[in-house]
Amino acid sequence: MTFRRLPYSVLLTLTLLTAPRIHAQSPPGPDFNVLRKSWVHCLETRDLQASLAAYASDATFTNPDGTHASGKELRQLYETVFKTFRAKITMTPRASEFSGNLAYEGGSYDETVTLTGSGERKHFQGDYLTVYRHTGKANWLIVQQVWTAAPGK
Repeated sequence: MTFRRLPYSVLLTLTLLTAPRIHAQSPPGPDFNVLRKSWVHCLETRDLQASLAAYASDATFTNPDGTHASGKELRQLYETVFKTFRAKITMTPRASEFSGNLAYEGGSYDETVTLTGSGERKHFQGDYLTVYRHTGKANWLIVQQVWTAAPGK
């Protein structure tokens, strides 16, 4: 029997079964609740190493004033924040999605900070956007994080 005499469906099935797999499977979607709660916990407990471990090596953090921190600047930002105040933050997600090895979550935040030296409290609120990248291992790391301040704050 030659290939010319095989029905088209049989040829298609043989082709699909023997064709090499060229597309890798996408990683499973992130558990945004776990990622968000872990980030908040590290911030509130002022755990520098765990906070920094949540970020990819090429991550950028954008402050509400528009300044950026990445690399060594990100470490310096966290060191300054942890020395300056204690934070209590509530994050309320509005949207999240993932595709391939990228994911995002956006929402609003409400934060009260207590200044370490004076005990003075300040209140902030605004929106956030966090973009994650799957590392190829079992975790998702932050690659972009943007915070805004509500008008008049």
